[in-house]
Amino acid sequence: MNKNIMLLSLVIVLLAACGKPDQAQPKAAKAMTEGAGTGIEAAASQISADYLRQIVVEISDDKYEGRGPGSQGDVAVRRYLARQLEQMGIMPGAADGSWEQPFDLVGVTAKQPEEWVFKKDNHLLALKQWDEFIVSSGVQADQAVVKNAQVVFVGYGIQAPEYDWDDYKGQDLSGKVVLIMNNDPD
Repeated sequence: MNKNIMLLSLVIVLLAACGKPDQAQPKAAKAMTEGAGTGIEAAASQISADYLRQIVVEISDDKYEGRGPGSQGDVAVRRYLARQLEQMGIMPGAADGSWEQPFDLVGVTAKQPEEWVFKKDNHLLALKQWDEFIVSSGVQADQAVVKNAQVVFVGYGIQAPEYDWDDYKGQDLSGKVVLIMNNDPD
C-alpha cells in the first residue's frame, strides 16, 4: 500500500477515535470498513474543522495533565481513545486482543552545564545555558560526556528527500558534536 495512503489511514482512524460518539464518527467508522481506497476517501470527507476542533479541545483538556508518556494523563487519554474506538464498533487489534501494543518507555533527564566553552587556537567562546544553547545527547545511558570533539553545524538537522533537503549531506558524524538550530524552518 502507498506510504501516504497508509499514513492517511492511520491519521483518519486516530482522529475518528478522538471525537464524541454522538457526532460524525459512525459515518467515518463505516467508511473505514468499506475498503482501502474508497473507504479512506469517504472517511476523510467526514473530517471538518469543527470535528478536528472538538478532538483537540478534548484531548488537550487539563484533566489529561499534559498527556506525558507514562503519566496518569497519558493512561486516561488512551482509555478515552479506546472507548471511542469501541463505541464506533472498531475491534481491538493488538496481538493479545487488547487495544494497546506494549512497549518499553525510556526517559532521559539531562543536566546541562550552566556554561559551555568552545576553544579554537587562542580564542574562547563561552555560551550561557538556555539563552544560547540547549543540550541533548540522544544517548540512553547514565551519563554522556563530550571532551575535545569537533562541532559540525547541520542547520535544522532535517533529512527530507521528498523536498530535496538534507542538512547532513552524507557527513560522517561519528565522535562529533552536532550543532542543530532549535525549532523548525519557516
